[in-house]
Amino acid sequence: MDMTDLPILLLFTGTGGSGRKSVARLVGKALQFSAVVSYTTRQPRPKETNADFYRYISEQEFDRAEQAGEFIQTVRIASYRYGVKRAELEDATRSGAGAYLVLNPEGAQFFKRMLGAQAVTIFIYTGKQTILERLAAKNIPYDVLESYLAQYSEEVAYRKACEIVVENMELGATAAKVLDLVTARRLVS
Repeated sequence: MDMTDLPILLLFTGTGGSGRKSVARLVGKALQFSAVVSYTTRQPRPKETNADFYRYISEQEFDRAEQAGEFIQTVRIASYRYGVKRAELEDATRSGAGAYLVLNPEGAQFFKRMLGAQAVTIFIYTGKQTILERLAAKNIPYDVLESYLAQYSEEVAYRKACEIVVENMELGATAAKVLDLVTARRLVS
């Protein structure tokens, strides 16, 4: 499949702990878009499964897939690797309805450069204190919390490059706002 033949792709990015996955899930469901699953070498967090946004694989499996050219894009975040497989993108967009990805800013930039107007970047953020509270409620280890906060300023700076920027103070309201903005955008373009 030629990547320029893809239907619209929503690229959800933002600060770690902002709730971008939850917002993406609600918006994707409302639009009947499919999620494009990423592969990672990190372990699942509590309540995460292989059916969510990630397929959890070993370093060796990641190496094999990378060497076989299965990934469109890969990135290393902290000591973990993440990648999006071409087959996952093709499967998610096969219906023609559209799809969505949850990515770090680097991944969002990659897909935006590759797909241009077919990709819409959506930046979800919240304040540092809210992030701390959300991550603490998930029992995220302190060193991971520190990592999120250390990256916050760099991640939040990327919002200037995104087409849609929404602060996530309350999940339902945030998803509704993103949905309204995406719907309006699709009607115009």
